[in-house]
Amino acid sequence: MTSTGHLPKFADEAYHVERDDLWAIPTAEVPLTSLHRGEILDEAQLPLRYTAITHCFRREAGAAGRDTRGLLRVHEFEKVELFAYATQAQAAGAQADILARPRACCERSPHLRVLDLCTGDLGGPAARTFDLEVFAPGSDRWLEVSSVSWYRDYQTRRANVRYRPAGGGAPVFATRSTARRSPGRASGPRWSSVGARLTAPWCSRRARPVHGRAAGDQRPLTGSPAPGQLVTAPSKR
Repeated sequence: MTSTGHLPKFADEAYHVERDDLWAIPTAEVPLTSLHRGEILDEAQLPLRYTAITHCFRREAGAAGRDTRGLLRVHEFEKVELFAYATQAQAAGAQADILARPRACCERSPHLRVLDLCTGDLGGPAARTFDLEVFAPGSDRWLEVSSVSWYRDYQTRRANVRYRPAGGGAPVFATRSTARRSPGRASGPRWSSVGARLTAPWCSRRARPVHGRAAGDQRPLTGSPAPGQLVTAPSKR
């Protein structure tokens, strides 16, 4: 939990078993990040790719309203995490490879967009994040179904995961990329910084026609992007 940056900052959003001093994981990113904790890998081993299917637990502290009483924000859910350790040179390719997997599943949706998040919307550990969103007619809004992030060496430094360069020299901290399914996003497929559910009903299969909307509206804009088109996201703040 400390290696990924969930502790101490997000302690109030996690479930803690005080008697045993154990934490319920909010994402499989936590055990996967520490899978090689304290190890020095060989460069020839990289990139290392992993997948994990786990139950995840989140308090959703500070969240209130109809989303917490429905399916958008839940306290327990299952999630598949896609995860990769890589060198700095391999990092961009590793993130692109992970992004392609949830994107291929979501392209069945008639209204899919890929957001390249601006710096102000990035999570603390992330250097670059792509969000995949589909339009849900039932809630009349765009919902995130996957988030794919690159963390540079933020988490590998905290977990002390390094690799030895092929040409020799001192060990170097590895980088990490993950694809994450967001928790509780209606009935769509769910992927997280490392995750995805591969089979799920498609709430947008019979999506309504797209019409023009005012700037800042959650609904599709005039000239809505083609399925899978990359969109530069305005700040959500």
